[in-house]
Amino acid sequence: MPVVRAVGLDWATEPKNRAAVVLDWAGPGYSIRLHTVIPWISDDRVVQLCTGRDTHVVAVDVPFGWPRAFSEFVCGWSPQGVGAREVPSSRDFRYRATDRIVQDELGKNPLSVSADRIGISSRAWAELLGKHGLGSRIDTGVEEPEPEPDPDAEPKAEREKPAIIEIYPGATLRAIFPKDHPVNTLGYRQDADARQRVLLSLLEHFHITATAAHMVQLQGKAADTADALIAALTGLMYLQPVEGWSVRRPTTEQQDDAAKEGWVFFPQRAAPEA
Repeated sequence: MPVVRAVGLDWATEPKNRAAVVLDWAGPGYSIRLHTVIPWISDDRVVQLCTGRDTHVVAVDVPFGWPRAFSEFVCGWSPQGVGAREVPSSRDFRYRATDRIVQDELGKNPLSVSADRIGISSRAWAELLGKHGLGSRIDTGVEEPEPEPDPDAEPKAEREKPAIIEIYPGATLRAIFPKDHPVNTLGYRQDADARQRVLLSLLEHFHITATAAHMVQLQGKAADTADALIAALTGLMYLQPVEGWSVRRPTTEQQDDAAKEGWVFFPQRAAPEA
């Protein structure tokens, strides 16, 4: 089986607050190899990772879109038109459909891209995607219907590789380590000891090999590198099941929202093979 490569990117507006981790895996029966830890990362380096020929997926920790109810309301709002448009509910205004699914299925509350400072990071991410033409690589889990056969039609263009997907480290950890699990993930971003316990548990459970130097990098610089590792691991699950885990994709009914707002890929138990 060929080696697959997943890049996890903890995105932020400033390069000094970003981090990336690269994982390589030859498939079941092999250990996952931690290839690279990048403790800070420039725009140019991000673009290189997102277009790397040896990379299969780039999993990014940042919202890829805004709630539809928020966008539609704000687009049509004016002070003189108060009362002309119904104000969305607080939940619909703040959270995308994919955020509400994370809340309902995992009991985890993502930051609101329309009401929290993370919206500035999303704006910077959208700017980078547009500037470098990376939009064609984004996968929101939406399956395009197959067109009717037409011998004269141009061949359908496939999505450029690597795929770029949205993930949320908090959702990944909650799926793998639910509230009643012995591994307590609460406060791992602020508490270095808690972060070390989470990292060691992930490395052991998913058979990830890392050098001593990598461990120092993962445990330093707040939680940026740790979140990048979680993102890369989620990216591997997107490519193929890892230790019985795949990723949650939108159902048919959820695909319209996913196409317009983005989709958070998070782990779920893989269906047994027939």
